[in-house]
Amino acid sequence: MKSHHAEKVVDLDIVDLKEHPDNYIFKASSQFIKNLAASIARDGLEEPILVNREGYIISGHKRVKACKLLGWTAIPGKIRDIPLNGSIGKLIRSNTGRQSVTRRIRNRIYERIAPEFWDLEARITRKRVREIAPEIGISENTVLKDLSYIRGETSEKVTQEMVAQEWRSKYRKAKVNLIDAGDGLYICQASLHSQQINSGPDKMQAVLSDSLKKARSRYWERDSRYSATGLEIRTIRKQLGLTQSGLAHALGISQSYLAEVEAGMYEAANSILQQVQDYREEIRELR
Repeated sequence: MKSHHAEKVVDLDIVDLKEHPDNYIFKASSQFIKNLAASIARDGLEEPILVNREGYIISGHKRVKACKLLGWTAIPGKIRDIPLNGSIGKLIRSNTGRQSVTRRIRNRIYERIAPEFWDLEARITRKRVREIAPEIGISENTVLKDLSYIRGETSEKVTQEMVAQEWRSKYRKAKVNLIDAGDGLYICQASLHSQQINSGPDKMQAVLSDSLKKARSRYWERDSRYSATGLEIRTIRKQLGLTQSGLAHALGISQSYLAEVEAGMYEAANSILQQVQDYREEIRELR
């Protein structure tokens, strides 16, 4: 086995570094980056980053962002021959080995590594779980528990009311009807102002699930999309018992900006919602 302990550490120009395309899995809040920057300013950078020959960051995205915040133009790092298309496992393990990983983040990992987890017709063997666990640096027992949780969510029965509520979050006056097409088949018809979105004919659960999927997709979002997202952010904030000022401080954004996001004024509401959901998961795991 080749040892990497004696690898040369060199100064890498930050401007030349590239974000790994799968780093979206491990998004960090602005506050997290600020805290990390303060730690580096106080104690120094304890470990060099890792990049491949093309300059893609394999380990150290958060450290790079924190050092940029400090005004650094170069950062200590190691260069290793790791092809980009074979680096996802190393990227994931470098993160799961450093921090407590929430279920939301683990789900993003599975969506990338094992999308078959969400396919109820796919049989996931214990051997497959044993292969996945070391690849992503998560224990076999945790992967099994997550698989059970995912399969339980996926098999949840979709109702007509669930579909209607989802459409109404985008079109306030949306109506959803089930039409009997005969021979045990149905059409789910969503009426949105001047247009109708049909799913089917197919079995009832199939058309309801398809319509729900369409309602949740970006394609059908219209004028109310950001206000619906803002409402969800506000709902989560209240569930956490936080004021706008408190949540804004936790996320590292201004209170006035958060107020406008909650009012649905910015497309960035989608990324803020993701940060809020991740923050909620972090709070839950600390309790």
